[in-house]
Amino acid sequence: MHVSKRGSPYLRRALWYCAQATKRFDPNFYAFYQRKLQEGKHLKVATVALMRKLMVTIYYIWRSGKSYDSEYVWHPVAHQHA
Repeated sequence: MHVSKRGSPYLRRALWYCAQATKRFDPNFYAFYQRKLQEGKHLKVATVALMRKLMVTIYYIWRSGKSYDSEYVWHPVAHQHA
């Protein structure tokens, strides 16, 4: 997917600051960020990827109504067709 500068600049800035704090204080998000850097991504590209992961996590928490669990590991479930 292509990342563009469309949308709210205020929301983008808030997500940028949240991503900076998240990579400092959450080991799972920090590991994700480091993995992107090891893949050869630029610092800003890795931070934007972290922002997207943070947004997806926030959306999941909002939709499911569950609380955040830093120990949770997502495992894909194969869909069964009837």
